[in-house]
Amino acid sequence: MEIILRNNFNYRKKIDVEEGTIISLQVTNFKAIISNLIDDYRFVNIDNSQVYFLGENVYEEINLYSNTYNLNLIKDIFDIFGLNDSFFDNKIEDLSYTERVYLNIIRNLSLGNKKILFYDVYNYLDYANQKKIKNLLLYLKEKKYTIFITSKDVNVLYKLADYSILWNKNNFDYGKTDDLYTNVEKILKFNLEVPVLSLITYKALKNKNVKLFYSKDVRDVIKDIYKHV
Repeated sequence: MEIILRNNFNYRKKIDVEEGTIISLQVTNFKAIISNLIDDYRFVNIDNSQVYFLGENVYEEINLYSNTYNLNLIKDIFDIFGLNDSFFDNKIEDLSYTERVYLNIIRNLSLGNKKILFYDVYNYLDYANQKKIKNLLLYLKEKKYTIFITSKDVNVLYKLADYSILWNKNNFDYGKTDDLYTNVEKILKFNLEVPVLSLITYKALKNKNVKLFYSKDVRDVIKDIYKHV
């Protein structure tokens, strides 16, 4: 699938994306890129301060969007989030922050569009709910959804994404996340944020001439450090 991206400097880039892929966006300005995707992608904003509900309860809210939603999909999402059918009866005003996140995701995914943009994917969620979101992304990936994710924390992008986009003005690269985020010199040249684990490995070699293995798991990095101490 071919996707055309445009940034706020009117640079246009074309990428080829396979179905069932999680792609991270680390760019200096999201506005133009997101507006370029918004018409074709279901936009899931995890920040509830910018999300509005019109229904009285969960069931009514979902039905406002579509009465032909995918019940099997909703059931699977309920299972991932640890919900049961009683959630449909909950009044919007009584929902917790996390439950509002759940509802926003469910109402967007219920429409059946298999192209999704998760904006700030872990925003204000604790570890347990981050894990649920990760499980949801893996489920959608298995169902051949095309998923873009953004986050204020580059370490989240490093851990979740199969492929990544780095873009600062006319500096652009797209490729496998492991390849891009272990090329620390390129990220620094782009003036973008480097994942902590990649930066530790990079500085160990540059400053101490100690060659560590790049890993997304902090435990592996710690073991490797002890091996060289």
